[in-house]
Amino acid sequence: MPTLTIRYRRVQRGQFLQKLQHAIPSFIVLSDGLDHLQHNPQGVELALGFAEVLVAVLVIGSVARGFRKLFAKGASSEHAGAAHDVDWIDIFLGAMLLVEAYAKFHATARLPRPTILLGVVLITVGILHGRIAKFGERR
Repeated sequence: MPTLTIRYRRVQRGQFLQKLQHAIPSFIVLSDGLDHLQHNPQGVELALGFAEVLVAVLVIGSVARGFRKLFAKGASSEHAGAAHDVDWIDIFLGAMLLVEAYAKFHATARLPRPTILLGVVLITVGILHGRIAKFGERR
C-alpha cells in the first residue's frame, strides 16, 4: 500500500532554528582562530588556528545555505519529494567540536571527553540523517 508523506514547513523551520542556536558559537570559534593566527603562530598553533577558522567558516556557510534553502519562496513544492541527504550542518558542527576539543587539550593537557563524544555523535547523526528521516517517515 503506498504511503503519502506530509512534511510541514513549520516543523522544518523549527528544526532548523534549533540547529541555528548551536551554530551561533561558530562566530566565537572564528574569532579564536583569527586570534591564534595573529600572534605569529608556529607548527601546531598555526594548524590549530587554521582549523578553527576553516570549520567556523564551513559552519557559517552551511547554516547560511540551509537558511536560504528553507526560507526561499516556492521551496516546499520543489523539495517535497526529494530524497534525504546527509546533514552538512551537523557534520560541520561535529568537526567544530572536535577542533575545539583539541584546542582545549592543547591548552590544558586534559582530554574533554564529553566534547569529543558529542562531536562524534553529531558527525554520525549528520551522515545517517537520510536513514533516520526515512525511518521516521515509515513510522
